[in-house]
Amino acid sequence: MDTTLTELLKNMKDVPSPENSKAFTDAIKEMTEDNTQVYTAVKQQGNGYAIDTAEHAGNVYVCMFSDSGMAKTRDGSRYATIGLKDLIKSCYANPHIMGIAINPYDTNPVFIQRKDLAIASGVEDPRMAKRDWGKGIPEYTESDKMVAEEGIDFAMEIVAEYGLQPEGYELVESNNGLTAFPNFVVTKDKKMYFIAVDAALAPNVPKLNPEVKEKLIQIGKEHGATVLYAPVSFSSADLERAAASLALVGDEYIGQFMGFIELS
Repeated sequence: MDTTLTELLKNMKDVPSPENSKAFTDAIKEMTEDNTQVYTAVKQQGNGYAIDTAEHAGNVYVCMFSDSGMAKTRDGSRYATIGLKDLIKSCYANPHIMGIAINPYDTNPVFIQRKDLAIASGVEDPRMAKRDWGKGIPEYTESDKMVAEEGIDFAMEIVAEYGLQPEGYELVESNNGLTAFPNFVVTKDKKMYFIAVDAALAPNVPKLNPEVKEKLIQIGKEHGATVLYAPVSFSSADLERAAASLALVGDEYIGQFMGFIELS
């Protein structure tokens, strides 16, 4: 499978097409079903080893390598083999991990976000499953609370559904993560736009730091893009949880997209 996965990655990068993307996705699903051994990075922890991670654009990913020749690890790490299904489950175990980075130290790595990973592999992310929390404030643990990364993902869904689609923007690229910018690259009327999505748990509302605003505007200018700020406030659909600003995974939410604000 090493050679096949390497070739599929190369085809997907060299000739981007729905067919090549589907072939890659099909391979990931087949490998997951068979729990095919893949290469990952590990680091020593106590008397054993734990799966290591890589960072990209401020986001954290579990490492996966297409073959042993690509298995370059950072200092203190080494590569090992693990079943792909087991690697996916280790990714899901930490809510702050964004997904899997394939060949993270290559010049052109491939990132599979958690949501896309669940679709491609067929392995459900337990944090994305609907849960019945009943009415009011239930018994819960800290691990049951939504983390900031999950909040921005939800906000991006709201912006895509209630902003991009109705206003006729054509999606070019999306980037999840708290520090990712732009979250969306879109075009409309032959103009390119960079969109910065911001999320806050009600009753709070997103507020853009002036220094961050200037940085976003500058990045937009460097790429010939107009920068749009997309603030989203959301809360639990349960009134008591909403009043307590309590966000639990798997709960029902109400999101309020406040419209695009052009930064200038």
